[in-house]
Amino acid sequence: MNEQLSDLNKAVDSLSEQKKKLDIALFYTHNDMEKAKNMISGVYKDLYAIKIKFSASTTFGGILFFFNIPYSSLMNSLVIMSHSYLVDDLKTKLGWREFEKQMDELNKRGNHDNEMTAKMKSELAQAFIMQLGANQRGNELKKYLELNDEIAANMVIKKFITDKFGFQNINLSVDYQQISSLDMEMYSTSSKKIDIESSSEKEKKKTESGIEPLEDVDEDIDKKEAQLILRGNLILSPVKGKIISSLVVGDRIRINLDSANSKAVTVAKAFNAYDDGNILPITSRIVSIRHLINGGYKIYCILAKGIYVRIDEEEESIRIATEITEVSEKVEGSHSSILIALAIVFFVLVAVALVLLLK
Repeated sequence: MNEQLSDLNKAVDSLSEQKKKLDIALFYTHNDMEKAKNMISGVYKDLYAIKIKFSASTTFGGILFFFNIPYSSLMNSLVIMSHSYLVDDLKTKLGWREFEKQMDELNKRGNHDNEMTAKMKSELAQAFIMQLGANQRGNELKKYLELNDEIAANMVIKKFITDKFGFQNINLSVDYQQISSLDMEMYSTSSKKIDIESSSEKEKKKTESGIEPLEDVDEDIDKKEAQLILRGNLILSPVKGKIISSLVVGDRIRINLDSANSKAVTVAKAFNAYDDGNILPITSRIVSIRHLINGGYKIYCILAKGIYVRIDEEEESIRIATEITEVSEKVEGSHSSILIALAIVFFVLVAVALVLLLK
């Protein structure tokens, strides 16, 4: 009897596990049943797990990011930027799960450069933003990965790091594996997990009414006023930005919209913030900011009457670009231009004076 009960429990657990996998696969394949089944069987792999280690002078970095093939975009990332030689011990030749485990262990030791880490995460998100084929850098990386051209893929990533951080003589190691979103969801310890029940409920409401419901309306904003809620990300300004813990309601901050949403593209165009297939940064006003119990912040901003942006930020020591930051940088750039122009005029006058004296 006990043996039969044990077998029954195993069968129930197996069915429950299969249903969970199917729900996850359907979410990532946008309810394409054939693709979902192929994903479960391991035939359809829609991601690359990209493992990166680099060093430049006294800075060491480790990155694991999941690159979505259909959209040429970043799904999740784990980043360490440090001045500790221990980061240089990372082994990119290891399987992605073992590499992630190594990074987790390094993270627990701490003593990393939090500002540089946050900047790298932000730069990665913006460099490989989901743009439905319009992301030039993402398409370039995708092409080389699919050709299995390791040297060219390495150069794309090396150029990205060099351009964003200005490192010289960078030593870089890049390896990658093709996996599926199901693998990432089931086995990654660092990636954000989806809420299957919530996603299923939204899909059900959408099917029943024919109208897509507002995303995540809660007590932070007035439901009666909200006509559209978009997802967005903060734009960082590591040197002159305002530290996130000091942000308050009313602050005007610079944000990026999630360009995977067609409604976000429409809104960006209305704000003249759409150019050549890319959504540009937009200034918005904070209407709600809440520090979460488990860490991080939930922020709501308003773009126009009835149009809100929700931002979920895990980092707590980053500096955010504000409208004041942008104005300051423009003024500083203007001052620099004036000084350069004055310097040129001065040297021209000196040269003319010397010529006259020599005559």
